[in-house]
Amino acid sequence: ILNQADVTVHIHDLSGRPVRELRPDQQQSAGHLRLSWDGRDGTGNLVPPGISLYRLTMGTDQTKQERTGTVAVAY
Repeated sequence: ILNQADVTVHIHDLSGRPVRELRPDQQQSAGHLRLSWDGRDGTGNLVPPGISLYRLTMGTDQTKQERTGTVAVAY
């Protein structure tokens, strides 16, 4: 049996300031997950073009994993 996991993606600018938090509509089990980001911050404004950072957090009550990386924003 595979546990359901909470998945969250935090988007930050290059100075580390939070820009947006993304979550799927429900907890996820094993398999692929696709989340889309429209390039907007938490207030609905477009972020400036350039590089943004992301932190993907996946976890259950027993475990937690994080991955980080960059995403290019272009218009």
